[in-house]
Amino acid sequence: MQSGGGQLPGAVLRNMASGTPTSQQQQQQQ
Repeated sequence: MQSGGGQLPGAVLRNMASGTPTSQQQQQQQ
């Protein structure tokens, strides 16, 4: 992953690490 990834919200990075669907957790965290 890129350390300077300002394009991606923190939720997306967490989802990629855990392997969960990004769409669902993004809605909850945003």
